[in-house]
Amino acid sequence: MKKSLLAFAAFFVVTLPYTAQAQFFRVEERPHFHEFIVKQHHPSFRFHEEVRIGAILPGVGVTYYEVPGEYHVKPGYRYAVVNDRVVIVDPRTHRIEEIIE
Repeated sequence: MKKSLLAFAAFFVVTLPYTAQAQFFRVEERPHFHEFIVKQHHPSFRFHEEVRIGAILPGVGVTYYEVPGEYHVKPGYRYAVVNDRVVIVDPRTHRIEEIIE
């Protein structure tokens, strides 16, 4: 019993980074998505804190845009332009989940 529990825990820990990464952009999609955003000419929201993963954006003032299906983002997630940076946001929590460079 203990061995199977330990094996499961080890498997979970090893695969966790891949599971989390699969929710967002594939590495090869990032440049294309960034290019798509530049063509959209969306205004940038001025955020007075550091733009970082985990930061919570204010509930008012930020405009969230739908991510085209071709970019394979977790359903329901949106993008925003914040301090001239493109971020993927969970619109329910306003949490920055990924920064697209």
